[in-house]
Amino acid sequence: MAAQSVVLPSGETLLLKSSFDVKETLEAFYTGGQIAFSEDGAHMFCSCNNALKVVEVDSGRTVVTFTEEDDLLLSLTVSSDGKFLMSSWRSLLIKQFDWEERKLVREWKALSAPVVSMDFDATSTLLATGGSNSNIKIFDCYKYFCTHSFKGCGGVVNLLKFHPDKEALQLLSAAQDNKIRVWDLQKNKCVNVLEGHVSAVTDLTFTHDHKLMISCGRDQVILLWHLKNAIPMKTITAFESLEGCRMLPSGVTFTAEKGKKMTISTAHLCCVAAGEKGKVSVWDMHTGQVLHHLQTSNNMDSTHKPHADASENEYNPNAIMWLHLLTSKSLLISVSADHNISMYNLKDLTLNKQYVGYIDEVLDVKLVGPEEGHLAVAANSSLLKVFDRKDFSCQLLNGHRDTILSLDSNSDGTLIVSGSKDNTIRLWQIEEGRSCVCIGVGRGHTHSVDAVAFSRTSKPFVMSGGTDRTIKRWKMRLHGQDKEFQELSVKYTLIAHDKDINSMDIAPNDKLVVTGSQDKTAKIWSVDNGNHIGTLSGHRRGIWCVKFSPVDQCIASSSADGTIKLWAVTDCSCVKTFEGHATSVVKVQFITRGMQLVSSSSDGLIKVWTIKNNNCVATLDGHEDKVWALTSSKDETLLISGGADSKMCLWKDITEQVMEESRIKTEEILLKEQELSNLLFRKEYEEAIGLAISLDYPRKLYGILEKILEKKAEEGKLKEIVASLRDDQLNSLMKYINNWNKNAKFCQIAQSTLNIIFKTRKPNELSKLVDIKHNLEGLLPYTERHYERLSKLEQVSAFVDYTWNCMKLRPLNSSETRNEASETLNSSCSFSQENQVVQCCSNVESESFDKQQREERSYETILSNDICLSPDQSKLFFGSHDQMDQSHDQTSQSESDLIMPADTTTSENLVWMEDRTPSKIEKVEEVEQKVISKTTSQAKKCFRRRMPQGRPLFMTKLPSKFVTKKRSYIKGKEQKKSHKIVHDF
Repeated sequence: MAAQSVVLPSGETLLLKSSFDVKETLEAFYTGGQIAFSEDGAHMFCSCNNALKVVEVDSGRTVVTFTEEDDLLLSLTVSSDGKFLMSSWRSLLIKQFDWEERKLVREWKALSAPVVSMDFDATSTLLATGGSNSNIKIFDCYKYFCTHSFKGCGGVVNLLKFHPDKEALQLLSAAQDNKIRVWDLQKNKCVNVLEGHVSAVTDLTFTHDHKLMISCGRDQVILLWHLKNAIPMKTITAFESLEGCRMLPSGVTFTAEKGKKMTISTAHLCCVAAGEKGKVSVWDMHTGQVLHHLQTSNNMDSTHKPHADASENEYNPNAIMWLHLLTSKSLLISVSADHNISMYNLKDLTLNKQYVGYIDEVLDVKLVGPEEGHLAVAANSSLLKVFDRKDFSCQLLNGHRDTILSLDSNSDGTLIVSGSKDNTIRLWQIEEGRSCVCIGVGRGHTHSVDAVAFSRTSKPFVMSGGTDRTIKRWKMRLHGQDKEFQELSVKYTLIAHDKDINSMDIAPNDKLVVTGSQDKTAKIWSVDNGNHIGTLSGHRRGIWCVKFSPVDQCIASSSADGTIKLWAVTDCSCVKTFEGHATSVVKVQFITRGMQLVSSSSDGLIKVWTIKNNNCVATLDGHEDKVWALTSSKDETLLISGGADSKMCLWKDITEQVMEESRIKTEEILLKEQELSNLLFRKEYEEAIGLAISLDYPRKLYGILEKILEKKAEEGKLKEIVASLRDDQLNSLMKYINNWNKNAKFCQIAQSTLNIIFKTRKPNELSKLVDIKHNLEGLLPYTERHYERLSKLEQVSAFVDYTWNCMKLRPLNSSETRNEASETLNSSCSFSQENQVVQCCSNVESESFDKQQREERSYETILSNDICLSPDQSKLFFGSHDQMDQSHDQTSQSESDLIMPADTTTSENLVWMEDRTPSKIEKVEEVEQKVISKTTSQAKKCFRRRMPQGRPLFMTKLPSKFVTKKRSYIKGKEQKKSHKIVHDF
């Protein structure tokens, strides 16, 4: 649909939006398991359900995705030189990918059970695989064969680690029996078993000199080992289940517990370990003490307390599941159970950036911060996630104890208010840098806070409503730039609806607030005193969203009944209803200065509406599930949507670009059309054909081919043109021929052109065309149908020729007697004068003869097939033309005006049979009377004849001079009748 523009009262022209395109997409790239990094640390390889994704570390954007349908990725690893990217799948296959070339290199079956752990050696040659059947196999990645096979592990082999020393050639494994086994590749056997853990071993790491090893497990201890001894040298109790540990390099500086700066030297043995508590701790292996805790997310405020009934086994989304040391980037990587990836600088152990691998279901979203550079997201989590739009790094804000349901921000985007299932609202401030902190909390709701709204003017206040069916106005205290943490107080509380309150919005002047509820109504309230202004009734289902217009006194509401309604604030009447969504409309937003609406539904579609004419001008399809969140930027050039498919889309307004491209395209088409007309006028068909194909004008192209094929001399030129066509042009021509061939009217040109193509192009050239298979499948059945039709037509034409030959006037031979001629039952009588021919045929018997006509035919006789009378009916002629011509020269002109046979195209001639002897004259007169009677009867029958299809014969009324009076004898009665001789074609 073409974009429209509106002229505002100020004279400004405003373009209505009609086209949007996805600018960026933020979706899940990690759903659990290990993470591997490239040699230079620029890319990380993540497992995402049935896909393996390659993500840029600096930008956080997915660059390559390897997807395997109906399969599940179990583990992955990358060689130290970055050449091999190996992954194991539930289908028992190990697949090797070339991620730079984006292709699958090789796949093979390693074990008879799923492979759950893998590791490369220091030379990037050997790949160790551990399966759920307690077996270990080692493969040579260059020569593609199995080098070692070990059995003896107790249960699933969940951990494999090669010794970092290249000359050691040892492999360490950990299984469900809580034992660490050392396998010697040279001796091809297990040389040592390290027993010390009483629960599953989760990670192994080595010291810098490769002489000592550190292990951690879910038994809440850290063990220091010497590989030659089976007894641990040091045991440290961590008081939490540990999932990862790494040795810290020398030179790392951090702040110790007592505030003292500390730098790790080569003499220190310090490692970092993390687990179920969600803290990354630095441990001194000599003293067994914690030296430092790394910050995993923004600290909670002092009022945050855990649930009173919280147990030790309760799921913690902040628990650390994996640790990795990326020396090439000097980064320490930690991965939480909530799929959040945190990166720390190794120099000072400060938080560098965080990425959210799996956003989960997006419930609300807002553009916040200076110049709207950040994106606040309420997902299915207690953490408020604030994304930086430059690199999609995220700040994880701790504060709420349960899922955040709703968000809103003030006019300048520096303050955010959030409502949660923990029955509280929280106030957040975005500082000038990247940090965002909680500065207030409001308690008072008895159930979940489903809706919040921030004031629009400079006077700050917050409104909230929720499952407890009440709305509250909260007072705020802001003193200059020093926004200290505060407890928000309630100004008033109102029981607003009979059911849950799903949405609320404050008017642009801060005087009114509207609420939408599951009780199918929306209500308008006074902000100052909470008085009820009016009720908006009309929806058949619960209302999901309500919004004030930024310029007019109207309200838009969206409902589960699939409609959007526009209400007048003055009288609470419904002004307009927008219908088009097939499912519940969960979000609605005003754009284009209140002249358009954008809405989202539970089927994943986003629609743009023009309020003036109720038309849907655009439908955006970018989600696969409910679109709960929808917002726009201040300049309305950007739409942000988020849904239950763990995906956020940033839609850019491209209406002006589309209009400009359409204008340029139209101009180009007009120029090409003019050029095509000029080429046809100059009869330059070669260039005209190429131009018609590029313009996609099959009708023009058909006309050109028709003109060329009309002249047989031009067929050779057409062959040259077809031979010079590009593959894409030839493919388009084949598509047009396929369409033409479906119609008998155009099949002749189609078949002729196809014949030329097959003669000028080789089969291997035609096989390379994109749609050749489809076109040939369409050509074959219709070509067979045309062939059958033409075959039948040929048979019918042969029958017509046969019928015509049977109807032709057969001349008498000189040897035939008059008696033989009189026995002939079918005859034709022809008269000709002044180049006008009249033929009366009686070969076809009419079905409509009446009884009288059948009696006439019984006694009528025909003397010959070729009988002619003179114009005065006094003479009778029969015979050949040659004989007639010879005698014609001997007679006068009056006597030579004879009536000629109907078939004047033949070479047959009549014989002049007139004889001056009396005896012959008498015989001629006798025959003449019989012929006159015969001619009259045949003429009457010709009037009544019909064609086989039921159509009457073509009859021509002759001039009066051709009307002759003849005497006919019917049943013994003599009558005089005037007959008009007809011309039977």
